[in-house]
Amino acid sequence: MKANQIRQTVFPLLTAFIWGTSFVAQSVSTDHIGPFTFNAARSIVAFLSLLALTFLLRQIRQRDFQGAVEVPSAARRELLLGGICCGAALTMASYFQQKGLETTTAGKSGFITALYIVIVPIAGVFLKKKAPRTVWLSVVLSLVVLGLFVICYNRIFAVTFDENFAKATGVNVGRYNI
Repeated sequence: MKANQIRQTVFPLLTAFIWGTSFVAQSVSTDHIGPFTFNAARSIVAFLSLLALTFLLRQIRQRDFQGAVEVPSAARRELLLGGICCGAALTMASYFQQKGLETTTAGKSGFITALYIVIVPIAGVFLKKKAPRTVWLSVVLSLVVLGLFVICYNRIFAVTFDENFAKATGVNVGRYNI
């Protein structure tokens, strides 16, 4: 097996493992701290990790290119605006997810959040973005699985008020991915 094929197999599995186990950690944390505190702690760890990575990549770039690459101010402004919009959507999604985990199970919240797979291509239609057939096949398969889930576990739509927070997570993650 080629290295690229191994990477294409291992990285999605690793991502799914990390994503799945994080729901359990988030669910356990709801007994001890509030959603804003949890998200602040998680964001600080992410910020410090990205800061170290940025420093490392900047050193590599300066070594390889013998100096800095100039970024036009219009591109910088566009990047800043996009970053603020994505950050706001991700912040709302993280809050709603953490708030929803106070009253629902980690599995149910994870399943509802994953519905952004369906939301993104449908929202893309309204933004006049074309999606390949494979994406629409994934949407259909996701809806079939949702149907099977509802048949087997009919309480998915018998929601409490707080479980609506978990549903809002899927919408906000979808907005973030658009």
